[in-house]
Amino acid sequence: MRLLHIEDETSIGRHIKESCQDRGFVCDWVQTGDAGVEYASVDDYDCIVLDRRLPDMDGIEVCRQIRERSLPTPIIFL
Repeated sequence: MRLLHIEDETSIGRHIKESCQDRGFVCDWVQTGDAGVEYASVDDYDCIVLDRRLPDMDGIEVCRQIRERSLPTPIIFL
């Protein structure tokens, strides 16, 4: 399973990425909404784990931009 994790807090992001990898998942981690939208648009992910509060844009806006690109990837908000 391939995950995209969008989280600006370094300690949280690192912990989730390492925990996912320890369980056999491939996990890409980015720290801004812009990067998250770009990654989601370029690669295929089975799930996106999205922080609600990011430094450059709100998680809701990230979700909206991903959906505007007709990407059906499930999104879990933290």
